[in-house]
This record gives sequence, C-alpha cells and structure tokens, in this order.
Amino acid sequence: MYKIRTTIYSPNIGSWKVCEKMGMEREATLKNNGFIDGEYVDD
Repeated sequence: MYKIRTTIYSPNIGSWKVCEKMGMEREATLKNNGFIDGEYVDD
C-alpha cells in the first residue's frame, strides 16, 4: 500500500498523536475546512 489518507480536525490533538505514533505524516492542512460549534476549523 502506497498511501493512507485520513481527515482530522486540528482541535483533535489526540487523534493527531495516534496517527503520528503509527508513522503517519501530515502532508497538508485544509484551512477553515470544517465547522464545529459555530467556528471554522482547519483539517
């Protein structure tokens, strides 16, 4: 397998840490791509 893709909203730090421990790397940030609790957040 060449690449696995996931989408995690930036406030979800726990999920970022789990993915990094599994060897995944952040490749891109989608600015203001999600809307949570009345506020835009990055992916």
